[in-house]
Amino acid sequence: MGAREEDTIARLGGDEFLIMLTDIKDVPDAAVTAQRLIDAMTAEFVVQGHSRKVSCSIGISIFPEHGADGETLIRRADAAMYSAKEDGRNNFRFFTEHMNTQAVERMILENSLRLALEKEELFLVYQPQMHTSTGRITGLEALLRWQHPDLGLVPPDKFIRIAENSGLILPIGEWVLRTACSQARKWQDEGLPAVTVAVNVSAIQFRQKNFCELVRRVLHETGLAPQYLELELTESLLLSNADLMLSVVQELTAMGSTLAIDDFGTGYSSFAYLRHFRVSKIKIDRVFIRDVAVNPDDAAITTAIINMAKSLRLKVIAEGVENEAQLSFLRAHHCDEIQGHYFSKPLTVDKVADKLRGDSPEPQAERKPAGDNPDSKPYAVRVSLMSIGVALMVSADPATIQQFSLALRELSISPDACQDAASARLLLKRRKFDAVIVDLQLGEQSGLVLDEVRLSSSNRTAVTFGISDDDAEVTAAFRKKSQFVFERPLSAQSIRKTLKPAYGLILRERRRYFRYPVSIPVIIRRESMQDVWCNSVNISQGGMALSTLVPLVAGESVRVQFTLPDHEATCSAESTICWGKAGRLGIRFVSISDEQTSELQVWLSQKLEETLPEFVAGQFAELCSK
Repeated sequence: MGAREEDTIARLGGDEFLIMLTDIKDVPDAAVTAQRLIDAMTAEFVVQGHSRKVSCSIGISIFPEHGADGETLIRRADAAMYSAKEDGRNNFRFFTEHMNTQAVERMILENSLRLALEKEELFLVYQPQMHTSTGRITGLEALLRWQHPDLGLVPPDKFIRIAENSGLILPIGEWVLRTACSQARKWQDEGLPAVTVAVNVSAIQFRQKNFCELVRRVLHETGLAPQYLELELTESLLLSNADLMLSVVQELTAMGSTLAIDDFGTGYSSFAYLRHFRVSKIKIDRVFIRDVAVNPDDAAITTAIINMAKSLRLKVIAEGVENEAQLSFLRAHHCDEIQGHYFSKPLTVDKVADKLRGDSPEPQAERKPAGDNPDSKPYAVRVSLMSIGVALMVSADPATIQQFSLALRELSISPDACQDAASARLLLKRRKFDAVIVDLQLGEQSGLVLDEVRLSSSNRTAVTFGISDDDAEVTAAFRKKSQFVFERPLSAQSIRKTLKPAYGLILRERRRYFRYPVSIPVIIRRESMQDVWCNSVNISQGGMALSTLVPLVAGESVRVQFTLPDHEATCSAESTICWGKAGRLGIRFVSISDEQTSELQVWLSQKLEETLPEFVAGQFAELCSK
């Protein structure tokens, strides 16, 4: 199949073989032989009626140029083979001195990696995944890290391949799976929102005989329900041995775990096998997301993947989302979820807990007063503790969105964005914004957005801005509908200049809807019925969210009594129950004395001021004194 009668073939061990070619007159002859071997090895063959394919990587060393003895020649051919594998397999490489340096480094890392688990040098970080419509965390991807005592933090792309080639991926992979599942269950036991944890599975792990049993055992021992475990596989893994992979996939899905295809678009990208394998989610590779807002080809590919996935009722997540323009494009094209530094970098265990706490629906995560949410749907815009408010930007130009995002963040305003009136209408119905910025180059759509803001029950008090159109008449026509106008050409300085006079209005809007997470005892008094004792989850000027297992009816009139922290006087408010779900109630204050209203406002203002950036706090204090 490529070797000649006078050549020698020997098995070194496992899946590695050695071929010694004799009487090679020229280096290209070795290359021709290597290519013949690859062509023969990668051809399909049939075993018991089933079609099979294998890959083949070859490293070549030449005597005497690359070594004068057999041991050296074998070691250097091995180094060349690793280089061929790293370049994508199914190819060959000749040895170079650079490969020798790499081989030494690889040997040092492999020896250290063998002890890394025992020495507890490996650890996991978790990158949150966000739902594009609600802004809530839907899952966490567990990512492996190695803190070497001498080399420092070793990048995953340097040691994962070594782990796979050395077989160390099996014990390391089991540790990752067990640690991620155990930690996910711990977060749930702490009362944090239950989200899925995604674990990457290598081909070597997936092909081991007892993989399904391993997953079942880990879930049982950690107590994590199967639906909270998502296994990320590659396209090439599933298609490498389709019949065998199908049986494994069926057993895993029967357990209740979900499967996601990682790096979709970089391999076979066949939607036929997705239905065949009952995959739940596909992850669009970051290579298409990087320029999706500016590159027509990447935009077309991404749109096609999303549309086809939707037709198969599959969820779609985009990885590598780094900026507002990318998010805006993905949201406009109905991508379900995103993952990337724009939403959150990978976090340590304690930081994940803080992130999940901030993501729970009742504390500061909701931007609307507790009493104004009768349908019990959480409002998902969250304002960080270093933000004075949230602004919605509506523009079809990614560069404009990016420019405004940077300027808004500098002024501690959290940006959100969309590209058309229809998307803006949905966002305005679902979320509370402190400011709305509309690009007048959208033409009639810009007027529709501004009208929607004015008619919105939750956003009609938002501060409105227009971005001037090149047509002076268009700008003049819409100028009356917005409170402020940004004049083109735009610059960071001109944007800040227009934003600063609106600061006071944005701060006032922020104060109206500010909700402070606090747990204090609350008594709910009902006419001719027993009092209900419970605790608050958060409180605002307009109402509070409460934690109680006592079922109360939405629309019921009650009186609530509570004492603010560091206060002696009891506050009492005639109230209405607005919503109730999963042990939580929303209460809206209907009648409360002027004195107690003033006391609550002062206390909330103090708490809000504590969360604001230093350069904003002074302006806020001045606003509160008016």
